[in-house]
Amino acid sequence: MLRLDFPRTIEFPPAKREYEVNDFLTFSPAWPTQLGILPGHTYQVIWREDVPYDLDYIIQAADWKDVNLADAQGGPPATSGVENLYPYGTNNTLYQMLIGFKPGNYMVHLYMPSDQWILGLEYTQMYPSDTNMSSPKYKYIGSIKPEDSPYYDPRLKLVTVYNMLPFYLRFLVDTGDDEKCIAPLIVNHCQLKDVTATATPEQKLKNVIRYCTELAYRTVQGTG
Repeated sequence: MLRLDFPRTIEFPPAKREYEVNDFLTFSPAWPTQLGILPGHTYQVIWREDVPYDLDYIIQAADWKDVNLADAQGGPPATSGVENLYPYGTNNTLYQMLIGFKPGNYMVHLYMPSDQWILGLEYTQMYPSDTNMSSPKYKYIGSIKPEDSPYYDPRLKLVTVYNMLPFYLRFLVDTGDDEKCIAPLIVNHCQLKDVTATATPEQKLKNVIRYCTELAYRTVQGTG
């Protein structure tokens, strides 16, 4: 579902920078039902194209903006922007988003959905809650800096399918001056074919895409 491939920290699936035609992808059994794919099934990419798109927001110093990468379904917070960057109404379609950031005095926190942080630690307050956004110490917990996923070398990768819970990016400007936050995206738009019945064991294990509940500590522990 997501991959953070920068020098400081961790790596999650997907393992490839970009999926290509003929690549095999398997969604783990932990994926919910009633999405644009079937949990536990293996798919092959039969068509793809890269679609560039930039996010840009002017945000005041010491303030933040929540951005819903999906759409308005599910009642997102009224304060969030909606970017419609999920497959919509189509099965067997996958978006792999490569997200970079232009340099600036800001950071990004990742949530799914809006009240579930992805990157955090176990001890009290060691996670990016709303309260911690104004803390000179804890606001940096789980933060992604522009240098972690540079503009010309995007290393934050998200995989989305139709009807899944929305990813939220929280752009938080540090103290100092107002900031124009710019995040260029490359959306790898893939059309998939279900090949579960014919794929070999090796093909099924080639690119296993795990769901958020398998990756984030809070949801793994059943507390989120």
